[in-house]
Amino acid sequence: MKKIMILILVLFVTSLFCREFLMIYPNGLAIKGDTISVQSKEFHLDVPETWIVESFTSIPYPQSYRYVIQKPFDYVETLKKRIGDTLKWRFDDGTIKQYKLLLDDPLLLSDENGVFSPKSGTVVFENVQVKNDRQYLDLYFKNEIDLMDYSFMFTNLSYSTVYVMNLDNEEDNAEIFGTLIINNSTKKQIQTDHLYIFSGEINTVSTDYALKAMRSFNYEADVYSGGSTMENFSDYKIYNIPGSFSFNKDSTDYIHFLHTKEAYTMIYTFNAYYSDRNTEFQAFDQTIKISQLKQPLMAGKIRIQKSDQDKTVFLGENNLNNSSKGQPLEISFGKTYDLQGKVELIQSNRSGNTYFEAYKFTAKNYSEEEKAIQLNFSIPRDSDVEVDVYDYSRPTATLLQIPLSLHAHMEAEVTFEIRYDR
Repeated sequence: MKKIMILILVLFVTSLFCREFLMIYPNGLAIKGDTISVQSKEFHLDVPETWIVESFTSIPYPQSYRYVIQKPFDYVETLKKRIGDTLKWRFDDGTIKQYKLLLDDPLLLSDENGVFSPKSGTVVFENVQVKNDRQYLDLYFKNEIDLMDYSFMFTNLSYSTVYVMNLDNEEDNAEIFGTLIINNSTKKQIQTDHLYIFSGEINTVSTDYALKAMRSFNYEADVYSGGSTMENFSDYKIYNIPGSFSFNKDSTDYIHFLHTKEAYTMIYTFNAYYSDRNTEFQAFDQTIKISQLKQPLMAGKIRIQKSDQDKTVFLGENNLNNSSKGQPLEISFGKTYDLQGKVELIQSNRSGNTYFEAYKFTAKNYSEEEKAIQLNFSIPRDSDVEVDVYDYSRPTATLLQIPLSLHAHMEAEVTFEIRYDR
């Protein structure tokens, strides 16, 4: 089943691009493809040593192929080809004599004194053929072909994404710089003029996701600063990174791909879950809140920092999920102990399959300033919600948000109810 899924996915990707491309996945997986001139019935296609055997596909498809590992010099093969020839043998004491090679395994030599198997020493070749270190697919086609679209998958080429967010409190703007870190752990240099980054989690066992992708391919492009684009590939995100790249073997490259500014507000958030029974006061999170993203952000790590005239202070970091253009985004980067909160279950009933639960959220502000706070409370997807007095929102089916303001040295309580079936 895994083999079928990989073939479907690779064939589909090949049919979409039909040119030279390289797509890197977050789990160390990559797809390489191209359209090449063959003009023959046989063709040698170079592959990295980490290629996935069952992943090769092409249009047209070869009648058969084999994987060949070509070493610069193969002692065993060279010796086998010399069977029947007279060659030189160097013994451990440096003595060199000529013998006829009768057999390579076990090694048998002969001269006028008879046949023997040497216990020490090595053969001395007068000349050898040194080839390029190479691994390739030897492809055989039924008929001579002109062009071939191909692709294959391989491992040990990975990426990670790191963002740096610089806060400007005077203008309430956050400047974001994005960097891709490409790590090539293969033993082969990998080049491309069309680099794609796949951001998302794929299923590598079932064919469901590959078939779903084939049924619904939707293309949209949002232009980044610098010309990068993002495609919606079913429920995944594919980012096109412009430029020509050469990733040397056992190397790490850093590619700047994003520069944008986002308006933000500073809030303080308290996160809780309907199944959590912790009733102790805990510190709030310091949180950057962006109402609508101007640019999509692929999943990665984001570091928050703030500068003044004398220094730059690292405030904290967090992980980002894939975030679309226009989507709200909250990034928590550290605790604030001047704000304390807790959520208590104050009532719980059940009627048949329906559960009823009432909660009380308590927040205390020990600081000298008014603070904008927000409760983020995770609830069952099928819940009905009622909140007393305060406004609330439900940005997703499983998230209840209650924003409010706390004056200096103020304490506030909010009660709310949820109902859900089980």
